[in-house]
Amino acid sequence: AYCSDFDTQGNTIVPLFWRSCDLTPLARRLIATQGVDCREQDFEKAKSLIKDWLKDSPTVAEAQPGSDATKMNNFGDRIMMQKENQDRNLIFGEIPEEKADFTKMGVNDAKSIFDDQWMRHWAVDFKSVIFGPKIGAGGFGEVFKAKHGGKIVAVKTLTPKGSEEKMIVPVKEFLQEIKLMSDLSHPNVVSFIGACVDVPTLAILLEFMPGGSLYRVLYKQMKSHGSPLSTVKQVYIAYGISKGMEYLHAQSPTIVHRDLKSPNVLLGRTVEEVKVTDFGLSRLKESSYVDTGPGGTPEWMAPEMLRQDLFDESVDVWAFGVILWELMVCQKPFKDDHPMQVVFKVGSRGERLRLPDGIDVPEDMKAIMEGCFQQDPKRRPRFQDITPVLTSLRQKHMP
Repeated sequence: AYCSDFDTQGNTIVPLFWRSCDLTPLARRLIATQGVDCREQDFEKAKSLIKDWLKDSPTVAEAQPGSDATKMNNFGDRIMMQKENQDRNLIFGEIPEEKADFTKMGVNDAKSIFDDQWMRHWAVDFKSVIFGPKIGAGGFGEVFKAKHGGKIVAVKTLTPKGSEEKMIVPVKEFLQEIKLMSDLSHPNVVSFIGACVDVPTLAILLEFMPGGSLYRVLYKQMKSHGSPLSTVKQVYIAYGISKGMEYLHAQSPTIVHRDLKSPNVLLGRTVEEVKVTDFGLSRLKESSYVDTGPGGTPEWMAPEMLRQDLFDESVDVWAFGVILWELMVCQKPFKDDHPMQVVFKVGSRGERLRLPDGIDVPEDMKAIMEGCFQQDPKRRPRFQDITPVLTSLRQKHMP
């Protein structure tokens, strides 16, 4: 719905859906959490709802300094406030605000998930970790720079939020991530150091990567220099990601990352230190396809994921294509689009990211990206095919 009342303040798109709309579950979830849940059968009935939302806008109420109208000038902020207080409860029901207690969730002894040999090798006493500054945060956890055994590490913790019911899935995914990461070992996958599995102090200890995420590096690069990284850096980073993903896809059963994106690629002190991280949404592909379900970030998600279809490891290849685009353009993908618009553009209309005209990048890099963006998952290249191409490029551009 186009909000014409905000012409003088900047146009605003208000996402809506009706019961009769043929939307995917993901599309409905995105709208419910980031827009307006109309719940009416036709547009005429929806108008009154929109009108209520706009009744305190600066075009209706006089905006005096410090007035309520001024405080609500940012329509996006108001949507988020309403989303927290009203829409969430309408869609998902009342959610108690008390802190979750892990011991009430059937996870009162996380050690039972791991055998004695695993515990001897990987279990870490939470009290032995010296916590430093927080360096990251997510929906259900935080990441800290810390010290353990005389070494600097990154510690990913799980923070109880909301009801026990709300925390069941995050706890299971966290424990799954611990088990999965403890079985991995590759130069291009962030190293697992150990884990605290004494409920409720659940935490994962990982190697600390001083370069931070690729997403932040690209943002700083554009802000400081106004141009992408050098070609040699692009190639080295792409090569490192491809090697790490090739390793994951070569596991038996295959590991599908499901949330490969530039924020989940960490860098060391040089571009030769590139590592894939964050396996909270990863799945073992024990059959031909992975079941659909919540997960991923729309800007990096393949069309079949956005449509909530069955998918396989080729969704990671699509995400890799988005990262290649980021490396070559040095911008956030779909930076001007609401996540809901990305769902429709990529999932329904078959659109994809395109390189600006005249951009100077290696033809082989462009060809890989084009292959990653094939609408038919079966036509996308595999990482075992991508890595040799990047190996040749790496040798060609070796400093």
